[in-house]
Amino acid sequence: MENELELKWRRIQQAMRQEEADGCLLTMNMNLYYVSGQVFNGYFYLPAEGRPYWFVKRLTIPETNQVHVIRKPEQIPDFFRDLNLAMPRKLLLEADELSYNEYIRLQHVFRAEATGNASALIRHIRMIKTPWEIEQMRISARKHEAVYREIPACYRPGMRDIELQIEIEKRMRVHGSLGYFRAFGSNMDIFMGSLLAGENAGEPSPFDFALGGAGMHASGPLGANGTLLREGTTVMADMSGKLYRLSNGYDPGVFNREITGPGLPGASCRFGNTGSHGTNGKTRGALCRIVSGCFGNGRTRRVGGLFYGYPFSGKIRRTWRRIGNK
Repeated sequence: MENELELKWRRIQQAMRQEEADGCLLTMNMNLYYVSGQVFNGYFYLPAEGRPYWFVKRLTIPETNQVHVIRKPEQIPDFFRDLNLAMPRKLLLEADELSYNEYIRLQHVFRAEATGNASALIRHIRMIKTPWEIEQMRISARKHEAVYREIPACYRPGMRDIELQIEIEKRMRVHGSLGYFRAFGSNMDIFMGSLLAGENAGEPSPFDFALGGAGMHASGPLGANGTLLREGTTVMADMSGKLYRLSNGYDPGVFNREITGPGLPGASCRFGNTGSHGTNGKTRGALCRIVSGCFGNGRTRRVGGLFYGYPFSGKIRRTWRRIGNK
């Protein structure tokens, strides 16, 4: 039976043949994880036919006949000769993520007659989720939902929005969040999400995310800005994170399922979610878009999978309804 990684490799190879490409070289973390089940320092090479190869600068994975240690990419052609691999006539590189200098360097290393954009190809393939990815999305959604149910308990009278956000972040870390998530696109720095209160919800942000907010500092104009949470203040919570399997026997309720991801040959990897946060059709790292949508006028708007509204009135009242998935 075809495993998770083999399925992805086959899909990439089918797309490569449509573009008449002989090889695809990946080095960006999100793409390495997608095709290898692990982030490492080095390169993943997939020919249009046959098995892939890994060229690793720092050996964090077992060395095999497919995994080779290098100090620099200029050594890769030597391995091609030793392995009787043909150098690609057309090579796909991550044009959307690589720096200009790195792109030119890799072109020179492989001396391909033509190059193409692997970034667009991989993003297109990732739009269709594998069965394993869909299951991770369900697991991650349940984890995030469990955290959101705890939000009312995080509030204390006299809090500011940033203090409530920190309390939610703590709950998310305890429940398995790594404390960050990755995003496609340049200048898309973000932490675990944002919490907006009152008029700050209407503040625009330079980042390409659904919500804005002025933020706490000009170097990061996004999210909470120190607004005092008074009676009647409406709060919108848009927070998420990359999740991992908790070890050491700690079992926070719904997080006791082992999430076993595919790994490199001989490697054992465990990962939580499968995507990256972003808009414009890019996959969300949260895998379950959980956003409050209750405004001061009492109306709600749909921003994602769940609506949460937390109007403050001494004792928090929670109003929510589920949209979409059961």
